[in-house]
Amino acid sequence: MQRFSLSNLVMPIGFAQFVRMAGHFIDVCGEAFGSGCDVMARVHSRDHVYTTFLDPAIEEAVEKANRERLLRSGPGLPNEDEWTAARHVEMFVRPSNLAASMPHAFAHAEFKGVRPRQATFYVQCADFDVASAMAEAWPRMRRGNGFKGNGVNAGLVPAATAAAAGFVPRGFRTA
Repeated sequence: MQRFSLSNLVMPIGFAQFVRMAGHFIDVCGEAFGSGCDVMARVHSRDHVYTTFLDPAIEEAVEKANRERLLRSGPGLPNEDEWTAARHVEMFVRPSNLAASMPHAFAHAEFKGVRPRQATFYVQCADFDVASAMAEAWPRMRRGNGFKGNGVNAGLVPAATAAAAGFVPRGFRTA
């Protein structure tokens, strides 16, 4: 598993840079997977929301919020109009030939959102350094560890976790 980010120093990532980066990411993933790739994108009108807790009540609320923000979900990359209307863009890359690839191979990338200068990547593949291959292609971008994504943490804490701790931290809500 590899998690990393690439950030412009000053300007947000624009549509032309997104298309070049996404295309290169798909090509590098194809090398890493040993297969061609299928690409799906989700385009959100507002920030994508996530949580780090596994709790069905929270997951339902987060999924509902993201469904309400969804402009498009489907194969291929967004076009320029969709990119312009989007606040957050996600792309999912999977091997076309599952038999030629390692089990559970996939990749995910995020653009725009709360960090418009940053693209965040997560790749699960065999021993292929996707992060270095991307960084070599984009030497003027700052490389990061990818742990600060482009989405927004929902701030929801499972009620059982809060009760066990005896409090709810300031700024957090229970589901």
